[in-house]
Amino acid sequence: YTVSESGTVPSVENDKKAVKNLTVKVKDLGDGTMSATVSGEALEFRNVHSLTPVEAELSLQKEVKGGKTENKDPFTFTLSWKKTEAASGGNAGVKLPVNLVPMPGNSPKQDMQITVEGEGIGTFEKISFPAPGKYSYEVREEALIKGYRFDKSRYRVVFTVEEDPTNPSRLTVKKEIFKDDVSAEQILFINEYED
Repeated sequence: YTVSESGTVPSVENDKKAVKNLTVKVKDLGDGTMSATVSGEALEFRNVHSLTPVEAELSLQKEVKGGKTENKDPFTFTLSWKKTEAASGGNAGVKLPVNLVPMPGNSPKQDMQITVEGEGIGTFEKISFPAPGKYSYEVREEALIKGYRFDKSRYRVVFTVEEDPTNPSRLTVKKEIFKDDVSAEQILFINEYED
């Protein structure tokens, strides 16, 4: 016998082998019964569901206490990838990307830096998440400027990416921020100017 797969579905790639062979051997057992043995290729058709990546943004707030309000010294912040936990289940045929370390602007680096001049908001380029799972990062301030007491806080940011239950072709993303393992509303670094 031959078994074949046909038809197409948007964003789904069919099995590379569309036709599979199957042999059934029937044997008379001589006692009024028969047995059948099935051999050949595994009757499994593996389809790959290509999910469209979902993007998320990450910003931080910078405050300076003391000194002059017009101070525009450059403060540097580092975002580091820490861990990716790929989700199991869901679209069993999903082909996971080779690189599960998504970084801002699709950078191949596992550390990215931004600079904020004086007080204000710094925003990393968007991060594109290719598959369901949990993606963990750390954000910290680099102590590069003399005359300031720098903020030693380390923030853990977790992006949880899931399939949309109403549309499995679509991914959703949720962001959680933790400061010293306690949930936080934002990433806030405060520096004190020392005369």
